[in-house]
Amino acid sequence: MTKHPSVKAITINALRDDYGASFFWAALARYIVLHTCPDATTRAQVEHAATHVYIPFTSLPIFHKVRYNTVDSAGHKDESVTIDSVHCQPARRDKRGNTVPGCFDTVLANCGNGGEKGVEGLYII
Repeated sequence: MTKHPSVKAITINALRDDYGASFFWAALARYIVLHTCPDATTRAQVEHAATHVYIPFTSLPIFHKVRYNTVDSAGHKDESVTIDSVHCQPARRDKRGNTVPGCFDTVLANCGNGGEKGVEGLYII
């Protein structure tokens, strides 16, 4: 991760409109419920609990580039070797006023229950 975000603070509405993250707020509320309420086991319980989540902020920092570096056995990262990177760029207008569509990398993330091979247990981000 870079030390400073690409955009210091973007509102949730701008995140929806500029980045196309239409369901970000709902997804964040469900994520909070899943990590704070272990007794919510069914989808209906999660959805019901998510409607009562209070999120105390209206803007977020945004990172347009994330790099993954190698880490040695002692836990020190090697800045000179980048294993992978993820990029995103919201839609914008060029100097002629034409809309340039946004570009987002798709990430398969192993959140602890995926295997060495295949896609079972991986999440699309």
